[in-house]
Amino acid sequence: MNNTYEASHISVKAINQYRGRDIFPYISLRYYLYNSATRSSRWAQDAAVKMVISRSSTPYFRSKHYKELDTSSEIVYRDIYLPGANEALAEASLLDECSKHPGIFSNHPSVFSYELTKSTDLSGIYLPFMSGVIKRHSTISSICSNNTEFRVHTVDIKRFYPSISHELAVSAWDHHARLAGFDVFRDLGNKIITDYRNSSHSGDNGILTGPMFSHLIANLVLREFDEYCSTKLPAHYIRYVDDISLIGTQQQIDHSINIIKSKLESLGFHLHDKNKANKNILVSAEEWLSCANINNSNHISTQWMKLIFGIK
Repeated sequence: MNNTYEASHISVKAINQYRGRDIFPYISLRYYLYNSATRSSRWAQDAAVKMVISRSSTPYFRSKHYKELDTSSEIVYRDIYLPGANEALAEASLLDECSKHPGIFSNHPSVFSYELTKSTDLSGIYLPFMSGVIKRHSTISSICSNNTEFRVHTVDIKRFYPSISHELAVSAWDHHARLAGFDVFRDLGNKIITDYRNSSHSGDNGILTGPMFSHLIANLVLREFDEYCSTKLPAHYIRYVDDISLIGTQQQIDHSINIIKSKLESLGFHLHDKNKANKNILVSAEEWLSCANINNSNHISTQWMKLIFGIK
């Protein structure tokens, strides 16, 4: 953002978050924030919020992102829904407020995806993607190093975000928002979740993939599930978005998968079939540890990542 004018920390967090992810919300925010009034904290926390709560339309831009090739070698796309500038700003205000209540909205220790930054951190709304990946990798490596007879089995929740029902999302959000003592922001969250349901083109009633608020909701709806799995499963439990890693003996892993499937199905989720190889990955602890230095810059050059970040 141009340093020649003053901007609130919320507008900076919003534009930095989308700058490295989606070009359309980023450009939209850049034009939106040329108006000096929109750059103030009061606008982001009051005017933008009220406009979202009172709106009668759902202005999401639907884009298609490559996902995979199906069994017929046809390209499968994922629908990504991008919010307009006003919602992106209101959303940033909401998530900034959530970051001030870490005891309520911080990730469970077994979860490494989409951790909210502190309110004073202007780099974005969430910690960088790779920081979570590296912490997850290091945690699994630490478990494996203590028992080289273990295995690591990663499974995947099928169509995770679209499968989060409107009722489940509202229940999780409303519960945590009340714990935080939210009033207007609780209403804002409920309004956004309802607009998600009304905006999907695929017939799903779940939350949208694309908006930043969706990531918080995804973690909140699995909060009790994460707590149970991290303390009750025979295998060690790690989650990154929809990827669940289980570390233990084969017997411990098999037993844990049966429990997880039952728990997830009670919430309306399903694991991918075992025959989908890229969604069911099993390696020995020794194999995992052989890649333990993947985050070491001396092991793999990070120049390409720096180049891409610089371009963004």
